Amino acid sequence: MKIVTVVLVDFSDFYDYITSMIIWKIMTSVYRLGQLIKLATGILVSVFLVTNVNAATTDWQDIGGGKARLVAMFDPVTQLISGAIEVKLLPGWKTYWRNPGSSGIPPDFDFAGSNFFKAGEVKFPTPQLLEAGGATFAGYMDHVAFPFEGNLSDLQSGLIKLVVFLGVCEEICIPASASFEIPSGKLLTSDAEAYQAIEFAKRSLPTIGVDEARVLKFDIVEGNNYSVTIGFHDQLVEPILFVEGPENWYLPPAILLENNEKTAVFNLDLSDTPKDADPKTTLLRYTLVNRNQGFELKP
Repeated sequence: MKIVTVVLVDFSDFYDYITSMIIWKIMTSVYRLGQLIKLATGILVSVFLVTNVNAATTDWQDIGGGKARLVAMFDPVTQLISGAIEVKLLPGWKTYWRNPGSSGIPPDFDFAGSNFFKAGEVKFPTPQLLEAGGATFAGYMDHVAFPFEGNLSDLQSGLIKLVVFLGVCEEICIPASASFEIPSGKLLTSDAEAYQAIEFAKRSLPTIGVDEARVLKFDIVEGNNYSVTIGFHDQLVEPILFVEGPENWYLPPAILLENNEKTAVFNLDLSDTPKDADPKTTLLRYTLVNRNQGFELKP
């Protein structure tokens, strides 16, 4: 006599597992699709904004060791102009910061010939510590753009006119100048390249007045040499310090003496300041460069 054993298996848990896996897969796919749609929408909006800005650029002009051009963008709602003076230097050539040190030619930007356009301050990107002809100075290499803003009061007859004067250096430095014009009518066209150039210029500016970076101490050491101690919220990696005084002061870049990760001590030579100057009571402007990022410090 044969005995048949019947095993009853409950498949309900297995079915629940399979069902939950299918639902999870569907939900994951829907989420990913949503993220892709969101990303694609963002890209399309960005492309639309970039390609539909009212902007214009001039032709490049030769400046000896490179080339320069003027870029401007118009906001029809606020009547404001955002712009940049873009400079591309040849390999090995440099140009100067607003305060290059005890020697050098700071750039000059003159909008006086404009019509119905009032320019604000031209701002300077974070500088580098450079050398040319045996001199050390604050300046730029390769590609730099100086942003500015202004107000255009007449879109029909307005004219943005700029005369640029700057020094460009390889082993010796030569003066260079260029003149640019953008009639207001050209600002009614679309120019995506102008938008990108202006955004590049803005991203290159130092961060101003951050609490994470401060001048902790300013003391005389000997003669015209002063010690400047800087505090920073993050690790300092080969920090560079540029110090500016009043208009008639000519200060070389500070020399790094100590780097203690989050504090650094610099020597500042004030030999070229006026004889009656008192550095302890004079408002100085400090720009710290760390890992190619710039910070204007609070005293």
